[in-house]
Amino acid sequence: MAGARLSNEEIYLIQKTARTVAKTNNVGSFSYLARGDYYAQSAQNNVPFQEIRDTSKVYLIGDGLFEEHPVLGYMIQNAFYKKDIEVSVLNTNKSQKLNHKFESQAEIGSFYHFFKAANHYILSNGLENALFIKDRIDGFDDYKKALLAEDYALLIQKAGICCLEKVESFVKEYLHEMNNILVFSEAIVSSETAQEIHNLALISGKLGKTANGLISLKEKNNSQAIFDMGAQPQLLTGQLDINSDEAKEKIKQIWNTEAPTSINNLNDLMKDGKIKNAFIFGEDPVGTTLSDISEGSCMDKMGFTMVQDYFMTATAKKADLVMPASMPIETGGSYTNTQRYIQEFEAHFTPKVAHSNHKQMLAILEKFDFKGLNDLDDIKAEMIKFFPQP
Repeated sequence: MAGARLSNEEIYLIQKTARTVAKTNNVGSFSYLARGDYYAQSAQNNVPFQEIRDTSKVYLIGDGLFEEHPVLGYMIQNAFYKKDIEVSVLNTNKSQKLNHKFESQAEIGSFYHFFKAANHYILSNGLENALFIKDRIDGFDDYKKALLAEDYALLIQKAGICCLEKVESFVKEYLHEMNNILVFSEAIVSSETAQEIHNLALISGKLGKTANGLISLKEKNNSQAIFDMGAQPQLLTGQLDINSDEAKEKIKQIWNTEAPTSINNLNDLMKDGKIKNAFIFGEDPVGTTLSDISEGSCMDKMGFTMVQDYFMTATAKKADLVMPASMPIETGGSYTNTQRYIQEFEAHFTPKVAHSNHKQMLAILEKFDFKGLNDLDDIKAEMIKFFPQP
């Protein structure tokens, strides 16, 4: 299990070790355990932050964005005052933190049902962008059939809003505006909600256009790398399907081994006590993860557990073996931000531990005859080979 605060290089080595040494695809992150599949692709079509100043309106979904993402919050507020863009905040019923900043507020009980109702209204009234859908979207007819089979009035009721007019006025404004951006955080909306927001941008024909579409914000500094580096059972580095011919060929060519094929639900394995050996790098599920795993009972069901971390966390205290970790400022490496840009950082101090994180991982790989990598540059050069080539 790989933490979302680790570097790209560390996460890459963790999933490589799982697939080459342990011969398993049982690699993941507690940050995304049992939270749905859509987060893997939620940031793929993010609007570049610099285009915020060119849009007409920004919809903030939830009001905790400025606290968790102050840089983006500053850019939106700056555009609000200097470029005179509109900002509308969609809140949960009990939250009014941004009343002093923006006048436009809407109280919503359930984001998921609100956006599902909005999409229902668009499709039932033929307001979708048919030309855009025809050229870019697969599976639209199946989605439309399934959505229109649902009870629109019940969706409105579950959305926790007063009346039909609230959804309909939102849809009409959203479709009428030339440019607008929907901004949400994974900490606030579920994977299913994020997908419905994405569907709204798709069927309206706004996704991918300049100053239009979505900005999906990750929870931690390197959450995007959990998917891009392949720390998921079904994904290889570069977000390749682990069982695709391309993934198998690259594993054979780059790692000189065969790809494991079995894919398991990690959450189920943990709950059923089927994990015999657990290796947890840079995560504290017992102390911090918002999941039933955090209760600690699943840790007790595991066999041998090893934890590598900077501190003696609640999870480390339950482990059979604790490996000391070097701090990022002692190691260097790179992160992938929510815009999917890789940002490098350098080491400024000598690690207090005998071997830095990546050196520990390289030593394990060498014990099993997977050699050839000596430093961060070597690791980076290898992991880039898995990325899609232009």
